[in-house]
Amino acid sequence: MRITLERLKTILHDVDDLSKAAAALEWDMQTYMPSGGAVARAWQISTLQRTAHEKFVAPETGELLHEL
Repeated sequence: MRITLERLKTILHDVDDLSKAAAALEWDMQTYMPSGGAVARAWQISTLQRTAHEKFVAPETGELLHEL
């Protein structure tokens, strides 16, 4: 059980880090970034958010939750 809990914590930590990185990029886009960089920044944010979502809803995450 300890290994299961530690693995789940690792996954959730990664999801949180990715979400926070996306939020920082969004803040920068809304406050300081020149308008010419909006398209590239939107793709970066999208990639981070998609990756966080995929990790959060992955079968492994569900299995760990079920096991715990």
